Amino acid sequence: MHTKTAEDERAVGTPEAATQPAPGAPPARSSEPATRRPPFRRRQYWIDSSSQLPVTVLSLVVVTFFVVMFNVVMMDLAKARREFIVDAVPSMQAKLEAQDRDLQRLLAVSSTLLIACVMAGVVVLTHRSAGPVRNVQNNMKRVAAGDLSHHVTLRNRDHFKSLAEEFNLMMRALRKRAQQDALALEQLAQHAQASGDMHIVAAELERLAREKRAALPT
Repeated sequence: MHTKTAEDERAVGTPEAATQPAPGAPPARSSEPATRRPPFRRRQYWIDSSSQLPVTVLSLVVVTFFVVMFNVVMMDLAKARREFIVDAVPSMQAKLEAQDRDLQRLLAVSSTLLIACVMAGVVVLTHRSAGPVRNVQNNMKRVAAGDLSHHVTLRNRDHFKSLAEEFNLMMRALRKRAQQDALALEQLAQHAQASGDMHIVAAELERLAREKRAALPT
């Protein structure tokens, strides 16, 4: 029996030795493709100007009005306080005027931030209404083109969920009716090919036509 020598072992090699890279050699690249992250999708909050713009503008006007009125009242109160203290202690006028200027800057910054936050909230809220409406409109266009394969899918915080459920219910009913009509036509075609009796086929087609016309307005 032939016994393997050290030279035979070096010639054949072991799986462990074959997978080890040579000293100083660059590491071998894996043949498996690297897992890629899904592309980042930026959410579009401004969807429909015709529905979102009037609400946003009205909210801006109302919020700005109340913020300006609040600032005017605060500045009038600060002025009355300054005049009252200056009448009693004239040396405090410069210090009080500096405090009033600081108050004015604080009110301007806080008012700007408040209006910006309110506008951002209004855009988000109108997006939750405009998004579902646009979704339903797009699906209605597909139905008008004869495509019954789609349905409305909304996010958890979207509005008009009842409208989407009713639309999906309608789509299921239309798909079921289309499947029934397709099955009836296939059976008619098979019957015509098997028996050749066109009177039965014609009667069944007339029945299907009457059912279709019954669903139409008179």
